[in-house]
Amino acid sequence: MIEFQDVKKVYQTKKQTVEALKCINLTVEKGDIFGVVGYSGAGKSTLIRLVNLLEQPSDGSVIVGGKDLTKLSPKELRAEKKKSG
Repeated sequence: MIEFQDVKKVYQTKKQTVEALKCINLTVEKGDIFGVVGYSGAGKSTLIRLVNLLEQPSDGSVIVGGKDLTKLSPKELRAEKKKSG
C-alpha cells in the first residue's frame, strides 16, 4: 500500500515560492494500478519521486507498506528503498 497524508511540496527560488503539491491525500492499495496524468508542470514527477523519497515532502507523511518513510533514519530508508521497485 502507498499512502500520502496531507503531503505538501514547496520549492523556494531566489525570487519566488512554488507550491508543487498542495495537501495531497491518496491511498493506493496493493494490486491497484493507477496512472498519473496532467498538464506539464502539474506536479506528476514530483508526486512519483515522493513514493521512494527521491524528493522529501515539505510537509505530510509518505507511507509505503505500512511504514512512514518520512520518519525513518537514513539507514532504515536505504533498507526500505531496496524492497521497493
